[in-house]
Amino acid sequence: MYIDVVFHLQYKYANFSSLDYVHGGVGSVTFQLVKQRQDFSFGLFSGDILNPVLEAVSNTVTFSNLKAPVFLQLATGSTWDGITVTWTSGCAKEAAVPLVKWGSDNENNSYFPPAITLSYSRKDMCGAPARTVGWRDPGYFHTAYLKHLWPRTRYRYMVGHKLKSGEHVWGKKGFFTSAPSPGEESLQCVIIFGDMGKNERDGLNEYNQYQHGVLNTTDQLVKDVANYEVIFHVGDLSYANGYISEWDQFTEQVGTIASNVLYMFANGNQEQDFLGTGSFFQNLDSGGECGVPAQTIYNMPTKNKAKYWYGMEWGMFHFCVADSEMDWREGSEQCIFLEECLASVDRQRQPWLIFIAHCVLG
Repeated sequence: MYIDVVFHLQYKYANFSSLDYVHGGVGSVTFQLVKQRQDFSFGLFSGDILNPVLEAVSNTVTFSNLKAPVFLQLATGSTWDGITVTWTSGCAKEAAVPLVKWGSDNENNSYFPPAITLSYSRKDMCGAPARTVGWRDPGYFHTAYLKHLWPRTRYRYMVGHKLKSGEHVWGKKGFFTSAPSPGEESLQCVIIFGDMGKNERDGLNEYNQYQHGVLNTTDQLVKDVANYEVIFHVGDLSYANGYISEWDQFTEQVGTIASNVLYMFANGNQEQDFLGTGSFFQNLDSGGECGVPAQTIYNMPTKNKAKYWYGMEWGMFHFCVADSEMDWREGSEQCIFLEECLASVDRQRQPWLIFIAHCVLG
């Protein structure tokens, strides 16, 4: 027998911690639930995974403030002295106004810039399983732009929503330190990696369960979060592969990191590639997502979300970030951008010129 979480391909065997539950009539298993804007219930099944028979369904389990803000993420703005704050909620823009309350940590003034709201639908997916068994309503993604920040300054912030009633619903309070000015000579630490994925802390069985070591990486990044300022996750973030609920699981997993330092993203095959979508590599790696979830959830300083390449400054660093899943051959639009990005750097002021791409040039 196994228990299945409604709306997810996730389950535990009932004898996971109670070997004799069939004879004794008593057993227990533990689940860690992530707020995903809907209630949960649990089913007890007999049979096997391919031929399950539903025996019982639990009472509904719900969260307080079910649609409240969660999964905060920081990224650079379009200029070095700006930051974007992105979060997830169950509130459409017609239901509430998203905003950020923020200010420097050493003064009482607060600012309330509004935020844009985006989402995506099943029809935005490019194929199965994202359009079929993997589909789940992703909620809404809100991004606010904090501009004209003083360099190397600690700021406080809190995301929230102003409801039609005038009431405010706030998420957790967070802090970040703004960028050093371009060329500033100071200790600057950046972490760059790719292909991390996600895993469940409660031992859950689920789709794509082959990234068990990811929690070791995540926990070490959390432990060291005070010692670095920027992360570049260079492609293959969640390995959702068309199972949309996995994105909530991933953003929750990296939440402590992404809400304290910049969590920058470069496109990878697991996010983008799918037949007939313009991907340079014609395969099914994204499970029908064709870049839409990742590029909606992660707000990078691109000029066009369908063209996921960009430049970024951070003190003595200058980054040129490519989208290796789209055409970057000589003469292409992306190649022209990369040539301009690489040529624009003053190496006396910014000696660290970093080129980033998920797949190798070959």
